Amino acid sequence: MREAQTRATVRVEASRLDTLLHMIGELVVRRSSVEQLAAETGNSQLLASVNELTRASQAVQDMVMRVRMVPIDTAFARLPRLVRDLSNQLGKRVDLQIEGRDTELDRTAVDALVEPLMHLVRNALDHGIELPELREAAGKPELGVLNINARHEGGEVVIGISDDGAGIDREAVIARAVERGLLSPESSDRIDHEQAIEFLFMPGFSTASEVSDISGRGVGMDAVRAAVRGFGGDVRVRSQLGVGTTTELRMPLTLAILPALVVQAAGDPFALQLDRVDRTFKLEEVHIKTVAGMPVAVFEDRSMPVVSLAEMFDRNNDDSDEPKFMVTLRSADRQLALLVDDMVGRRELVTRPVPKQVRKDSPVSGGAVLASGEIAFIVDCEELIRRVLVEPMQTATG
Repeated sequence: MREAQTRATVRVEASRLDTLLHMIGELVVRRSSVEQLAAETGNSQLLASVNELTRASQAVQDMVMRVRMVPIDTAFARLPRLVRDLSNQLGKRVDLQIEGRDTELDRTAVDALVEPLMHLVRNALDHGIELPELREAAGKPELGVLNINARHEGGEVVIGISDDGAGIDREAVIARAVERGLLSPESSDRIDHEQAIEFLFMPGFSTASEVSDISGRGVGMDAVRAAVRGFGGDVRVRSQLGVGTTTELRMPLTLAILPALVVQAAGDPFALQLDRVDRTFKLEEVHIKTVAGMPVAVFEDRSMPVVSLAEMFDRNNDDSDEPKFMVTLRSADRQLALLVDDMVGRRELVTRPVPKQVRKDSPVSGGAVLASGEIAFIVDCEELIRRVLVEPMQTATG
């Protein structure tokens, strides 16, 4: 039986898988072009053949993606020793629980997650889980719990790092923000717990009174977010003082081929990650009013701020390019309405990296070549929402 299993397994160099993935990506681009041409001709036989081609190529695409998948346990493997060494060093008792070791993710993402996970584990042990005597005084078991789990959720892999420790102290975060000049003392009362957590993602921000190689709830959090968003993912933090903290890394299953909604703004194409798109509207269907100097879209069940995609990328519309549609985006419990000139439609795009300077200056996570030959920026919806809803808050209160 073991001999049969050995014969059924073939070892392939990673570089060959990367080349195969690149070729599949090119096939997707050409397939989109053929689909578009077939739709323009209206020939029923051609359309039927193209549909068969699409089904066959999607099957090959899915198979290649599955071949690239590896268990996330590869990234979890270093954590038990890290927890054991740090708990001994800090004098803390910690029960490490790891779940979902067999959850699969693209091997490139798994490799890139090792350092972010180690950052989060260090922070959980150093500033999350308390010393045994402090836990006992708070009515908790002396043994702290650190739970690391991975699971599939829709088209994403969600990796959670939870501790039952002290939680994030809003007052301590705000005090450090005031100390660093990021907030004025009189405006600090207007910062809620979620907004305070956002300060932890600023470079170099830490609530640690003494800096060490592991101290600081904020140490490395900006690097964690940058690494995860580099793969089209997101980082979410929930915390309750005295109860604990949960950090979730949400990563797309497929990294190289992205389902997206392609739109036009100021004559240029942009791609919106499909799982961040909530709804689309014709602009005349939406009531927009001004609240505190900012346009707000009002719906029956909710309202949300409105921004122009062209303005967010410093593009100027001419008379022929005026917003005709609205796309609503969602991120955790935040929502944003985006004005766009035209809707191109749903596409599967082959993602390509863009220079770091482009990502720094604009909310962009990558680029893609469309069937028309045009290059579309892939909008980082999480970063776009943060720039619109979080940065103005920090600026106004600073």
